[in-house]
Amino acid sequence: MDKGAFFNNFNPTVDQRELEEVREYLTTDQAIEEYQAEMDGNRKIVVKIVLKKFSYQAAEQSFLGLSDFMRRSYFNVYACEEYEECVRYRFCTGLEEEDGIKMEVIIG
Repeated sequence: MDKGAFFNNFNPTVDQRELEEVREYLTTDQAIEEYQAEMDGNRKIVVKIVLKKFSYQAAEQSFLGLSDFMRRSYFNVYACEEYEECVRYRFCTGLEEEDGIKMEVIIG
């Protein structure tokens, strides 16, 4: 399966409520120094996180906590790309018969 095609073709049904949920959750993660969460023109939530102390394990823990909080019951799919000083996650989740939430999370 071409992961890029899946994420690119996924049609999110996100509104301001889900964006606020993301922001509220991020304030509870003690590993985060600062964050930015916005919705782009395609209704994808884009999250940029700076950790107090970056490591791939800390990035994974922060992402998994966020994805677990935002997950919906029917499907959850994510892909991870590791770079030298950051990690990029693409995450889609939804309910049956709905497209759901699409997120891009960059953690450094």
